Formats: sequence, C-alpha cells, structure tokens
Amino acid sequence: MPTEETPPEADDQSRDAPTTPDADAGKVTPAGSEPPRPQTPPAPDSGDAPTEQQPPAGQSPRKEFTGDLPIKERPHRVLVAVLLTLATILAVVGSLAVWVNRQIFNTENWANTSSQLLAAPQVQQAVGKILVNDAFKAVPLEEEFEKALPGPAKFLAGPATSGLHQLAEKIAPNILATSQVQEVWREANIAAQKQLVKILEGGSTAVSTKNGEVVLHLQPIVEEIARQVAGPEAAKKVGELFKNGSAETGLGLAQSKLKELGVKTPSSVKVQNEGNILLLHSDQLSAAQDVAKTLKGLSVILPVLALILFAAAIALAAGWRRVALRTSGWCFAIAALAIFVIRKVGGEQIVNSAVKVPSNKPAVHEAWEIVTGQLHDVAVALLIYAAALIIAAWLAGPTRQAKAIRRTVAPTLREFPGRAYAAGLVLLLLIIAWGPTAATHEVIPVIGFAILIALGIAMLSRQTAVEFPDTKLGETTEALKAKWRELRSH
Repeated sequence: MPTEETPPEADDQSRDAPTTPDADAGKVTPAGSEPPRPQTPPAPDSGDAPTEQQPPAGQSPRKEFTGDLPIKERPHRVLVAVLLTLATILAVVGSLAVWVNRQIFNTENWANTSSQLLAAPQVQQAVGKILVNDAFKAVPLEEEFEKALPGPAKFLAGPATSGLHQLAEKIAPNILATSQVQEVWREANIAAQKQLVKILEGGSTAVSTKNGEVVLHLQPIVEEIARQVAGPEAAKKVGELFKNGSAETGLGLAQSKLKELGVKTPSSVKVQNEGNILLLHSDQLSAAQDVAKTLKGLSVILPVLALILFAAAIALAAGWRRVALRTSGWCFAIAALAIFVIRKVGGEQIVNSAVKVPSNKPAVHEAWEIVTGQLHDVAVALLIYAAALIIAAWLAGPTRQAKAIRRTVAPTLREFPGRAYAAGLVLLLLIIAWGPTAATHEVIPVIGFAILIALGIAMLSRQTAVEFPDTKLGETTEALKAKWRELRSH
C-alpha cells in the first residue's frame, strides 16, 4: 500500500520559516503558531490573608482550641513551679492548723470527739478496766468480806473478791455505753473545753492568768454553790465574807491544818487576798497560750496564703493557664495524700512509742482515729477540690470529648444563661446536702463555692461563644441521632 509523502515544497517552507523568541522558556516558537500564555504570578502575601478555613457566608469564624504553649515557650514556668510548690506546703501545714483549731477551740467538735471516744467499744473496755482497778484499789473489799463472813468461811473472801472484780470488768463497759453515762460524759467535756478555752485565751471569772500567775478565784464558785443550795440571799452573804477577808483566813487555816495532818500541798499553792488561790506561775501556761493564739491565726492565714499563691501561679501562666490550673489540682491531691500519710504514720508512732501495755494498743489506736477524724475530713475536702480543678482543666482542653461537650452546651450558655446558673445552683445544693466535709456546712466556704461555680460557668460561656458561635440548640443531638441511624442501617 503506498505511503503518503510530504511534498518537498512544504518541508522547505517549514524549514525556512522565521522564528520568534519565547520569553518565558528561552525557546524559539515557529512563526504563525500561537505563543504560550504567560502564567500570572501569585499575589504577594499582604499579611491580611486568613490562615484558617473561611466559614460559609453569614456565619462567624470559629476559633478552635489549638492547645497550650510548648514547655520551652511558656513564660514564668520556673516561678510558677516555685509558687505551686510553696502553695502545696502551705496547704499541708495550714490543714494541720485548721484541724488543731477546730479540735480544741470548737466546742461542738470537742464534744462530738469526746462522745465518740467513750462510744467506741475498745475504749469502753480499756476505760472500764481502769475504773474497776482503781475502785478495787481504793476499797479493800477482801478485808470487808473477811469481816462479814463467819470464821470457817473467811477463806472465801479472796475468791469472792476476785469473782466480783471479773464481774465488774464485764459490766463496766455496758454501764459506760448507756445513754445516761454518755450524756453526763458529753456535758462534762463541754464544760471542761469551755474552761480550757477561757484559760488559753487569758482567763475567766474563776481562773485568771494575769501577772504571770495562774490564780483560782473561789468567790464565783462558792457563790454559785450557795445560790443553788440556799438561794440568792446566801450567795450575797458569801460575797460579803470574801470582801471582808474572812474567806482568806478560812483558807489559810485549812491549808495549815492539812499540813498538820501530814497532807502535803504543792509549794506553789498560796492563799491570796479575797479568797484567791495562787496555783502556779504560768510560764508553761503562757507558752500554751502563745501556741494557741498562733494556731488560731495560722488556721486562717496559711490557707488564705496558699490560695493566693495558687491564684498567682495561674495568673502568671499566660498562654498555658489551663495546664497551671490542672497542675494546681494535682498539688491539692498531693497535699491530701501527705495529710493521709501524716495521720497514718503519726498514729502508728504514737501507739508504738507511748503505749507500753500491748493490750491497750487497740484502744489507743481507736482513740487516735477518732481524734484525727477532723484531719481526715480536711484531706477528703482537698481531694474534692483537686478533682474539681482537674475536671475543669480537662473540660477546657483540646480533647475530642471536651470539644463535644462544649459544642453541646454552647447554645444553652449563649441563649439561656439563666439555665446554666440554675444548674450550678442545683449542683451547689446537692454538695451541701451530701456534706462530704465540714466546710460544706459553713457559711463562708459555701459562699466561696458559689463564687467558684459562677466563675467557672462564666469562663465556659466565654470560651464556647468564641469556639461555637453559630451552633444551634439540638444540633448535636440530631447529629448523634443521624449517626446512630447510620450505624443501625449497617
């Protein structure tokens, strides 16, 4: 089959055709052919171009949470770490001060602790045994039995005393457990605590600690006895005797008669004017008063200072405050753990070093657990605060679950903020009803909790308004339903 050949004239025309330079590629383009279109260079970046995907028309741009600053770029990271460490130490020491203050200076706590002590079975056994032994030492029952029994039966005095002793040891705990004894014990401890507090705070009508001396004032005590026994007129006459100095003479005579009988009175006990008795110089008591005043002050100052340091650390952590908030929560947890360890190790050391009789160790251990119950409550409160801070930091974080929660609540926080604050109020009431710690039943801590909840809702509202400004009510629910239908269809 013949092939079609190019005419020689055409080949000569293409070979002899003039050329035009190609400015773009440095090539030549045959004349008569269309030159390539020049490419338009990209517009220079003016700095105003958006760096994130633009939303559809009519919607506001979303600013997704991109995470916290890297560790090396975080400002004040060393100072923040120091502040958090100091705050944790102050939280531990302040918690101990709060416990001591509540245990000693709070009458209700003192009474409750005393009642719990006597209500503990192991303590009842130990106390009952001590009371019975003291009673049998004070009263020579075996001699009384020998006097009462006839001659041939006198040998039964020893076994009878021993049997009665064993019976008394069995009965004593049951007597201590009765409501009558418990109530008497509680009232006695309330009276003793109030008197102790008055002495630690500088004295009372019956006891004073002025001029470095502990002085017992008999006049108010004797007047009260006379008032209860013989009426107001008798109390008035007693008061006149004290003013006239007759009481001083009587007390001095009593003291001298005791010496004649061989009864030694402490050398520090001296009779003063107006029927006052000098018990002792109050060097040790003054030290106790100083410690008491210091503890009362530290129980307020140290917790407040710890909170200030935590707040300062979070404020300085610009660009990574969420991490600082979460770290503060872990610091609270570490403080709680330290208190639990102190309570455990301290109890074991006290029981092992102070109790020499092994049979008494269970009772002393039980007593320690009861006395430090308030300290346990303080540690539990710190754990609750730690959990709240850690959860709040997680909720504000970049995880998918946290974003989903923020997307869900965004419409409610934006359109119905009252509902959010009402939910916070319900949460606060549930915490108060639960009462996990003593602080949930006190006015000032409850106000603090309310402020923190309101502040948390406000910060969450601000964050969701920036992240999800156009999310509609029910949008997340509809998306979940659609996904569920899709899963079921497969």
